[in-house]
Amino acid sequence: MVCLCCIHIVKMEVEKAGCTPIAIDFGIVKVKEDLTDKVLDEISKKLQKYGLGLINTFKSIIVEKIKTIVIRYIHSADILP
Repeated sequence: MVCLCCIHIVKMEVEKAGCTPIAIDFGIVKVKEDLTDKVLDEISKKLQKYGLGLINTFKSIIVEKIKTIVIRYIHSADILP
């Protein structure tokens, strides 16, 4: 997730799946419930319609975190080189 619109879409789809989001940030969603594979698959399919997806491998998570840090830096930098 790289924008506020993406966060809104993810929140909406997680709630539609019957889950209660506790925290949503760029690339991370924490929910109150334990998620079954069926619910994760349902959320994944819905997110794909928006060009978004779930990441669940360690390598993908690290890459996503790096992208998020770079994006936040660019948005907060006063002057880019």
